[in-house]
Amino acid sequence: MEEPTDLNNTVSPPVCGYNIASADGKPIQNVRVGDRVKHEWS
Repeated sequence: MEEPTDLNNTVSPPVCGYNIASADGKPIQNVRVGDRVKHEWS
């Protein structure tokens, strides 16, 4: 049986993004109920 190996490393958390864009792809900040938008995750 092999001896245990210590693993010492630092892992950065993933970087995620979320944007809302208008139907034509332009970034927007405010919308109304019923507006058509694109949700973009990165």
